[in-house]
Amino acid sequence: MKKIIKWKNFVFYIFSFLFSGMIILSQNMTKRKVFLESFVNNFKFNYSFFIKVFFLSIFVYCILKSILFFMRFLFLKRSKHVWAVKKVTIVTFICIFFSSLLFLLIYYPGSNMNDTLYILNDPVKYSFQYPLVYSLIIYFIYKTTWVFTSSMNFSFFMCGFVQIIFMSSVLTYVIRWFHKTFKRNYCTLLLVLYFSFTSIIVNLNSALLRDPIFSAFLLLLIPLFHKILVSRGRCFNDDIFLLKFVLIIGAVCLSRNNGIYVILLLILYLFLKYKKYFKKIVFVLVASLLLANLPDFFPKSLQREALFQESVAIPIQQLAFTIKYEGNLSEKDLDYVDSIIDIEEIKEVYNPFSVDDIKWNNKFNREDLNVTKNEFISIWLRNMPNNIEYYLKSYLLQTYELLSIQKYNPFQSEFLGINLEDEGIRRYFLKLSDQDLFSAKVQSYLEKYYEVTTLYFNNASCFWLMILFLLYCLDTRKYNCILLFLPLIGVWISLMIAAPIAFAFRYMCSFGYLLPFIIFYVLIQKSREY
Repeated sequence: MKKIIKWKNFVFYIFSFLFSGMIILSQNMTKRKVFLESFVNNFKFNYSFFIKVFFLSIFVYCILKSILFFMRFLFLKRSKHVWAVKKVTIVTFICIFFSSLLFLLIYYPGSNMNDTLYILNDPVKYSFQYPLVYSLIIYFIYKTTWVFTSSMNFSFFMCGFVQIIFMSSVLTYVIRWFHKTFKRNYCTLLLVLYFSFTSIIVNLNSALLRDPIFSAFLLLLIPLFHKILVSRGRCFNDDIFLLKFVLIIGAVCLSRNNGIYVILLLILYLFLKYKKYFKKIVFVLVASLLLANLPDFFPKSLQREALFQESVAIPIQQLAFTIKYEGNLSEKDLDYVDSIIDIEEIKEVYNPFSVDDIKWNNKFNREDLNVTKNEFISIWLRNMPNNIEYYLKSYLLQTYELLSIQKYNPFQSEFLGINLEDEGIRRYFLKLSDQDLFSAKVQSYLEKYYEVTTLYFNNASCFWLMILFLLYCLDTRKYNCILLFLPLIGVWISLMIAAPIAFAFRYMCSFGYLLPFIIFYVLIQKSREY
């Protein structure tokens, strides 16, 4: 028992130390240029920094222990008079559907990134970046509506409308399952209110992005996780359960390129936890991998080689940072980088918070990078020892909002509008127009509401909240509940390895969808119940 307590306290202190480091770094890092230059040129990881972190971590540790102590008394009691499941289902769907539809109508003909419009023009051409199955589905909806209406605006709107039906159905199903399983009226009510009125989540329900679809399939895993925990793995002997599990895991892999890494982490945990059902879990793994690689069985005309640049966002940024701030690179290595993209262009367009300014630059030679993968990795590794501070600062800036809790950043919602000034959009979608179905006053109120309801709703706040409840599970010995956190941990790790944009919430929107269910779940469960 003493060893367990010591181990827990060590984990709690490590969390406190890392959280304290994040707080101090946040004081030196900001998007404002004057502070950015100060961080790049003046900030040092010296003794002073670690001494500050050490003393702050002691205070954070005391606060953490106090929070965890009071959380032990949080137990969500079962309601005496449980609401009818049918009524809950109907009300939940209506609330989520119409709140999402309101956002879609305000952003009519729809909200998305311009990339989605490029997919609708040629889904195969961009399959190297976007999951092909997802691209073909929205392309089918768009073209089918176009055949019957010949309206570019309405066809685009219908893509968002169909997605709203899908997202509302999935959320309603999971909330219904939660209510039926745990019978806590107040939890059900809070979930319905959260998914109906948290603006950034509601807006994502209609935004034509693969991220909310990916999150929906992760949500469908929660009832299956519960069945695994309750049955202590015996459900792996149920063929119907295995079929559901394989199909949902396959859908996760097909809906986002990093889905496969999330699932591999999950399967590894199941291997270690449920060794008795090793063969069944192997079957799940093999079947899921076959589904994940379904596009490989499509005709060659529908396949495109994956771009290596999508896997090395962090190394590209680190080399660019080193060049921008005149680090130590040899002439030979500079010549190689210059063959991929002009050195002067790097110095001009480098953005510490997004690799897109480089990897999607018109002068970026992505074909050569695809051919010289090994040479690129070799140069990146070879220059790491001599430029470790440059690499570290670049990494911290690129993953800034995955770690640093900040107030609402407008960049979170910038992707929701369509830039009709984009030359490509104007070329292919001349008849597409940004129609205002509501007055400017209504839109202004919506923007203010959006900001208020997402004041501290960003990537890092979701991450640290997840860590807090993970520590709560450790503190209360609810170890089995860790299974529910694994998809989110996998998402976060994959982003820390290859974060494309520091401030875009959509990459971690799965946290916004899954965390409410996970939090209620771990608070409801008793210690070591399963």
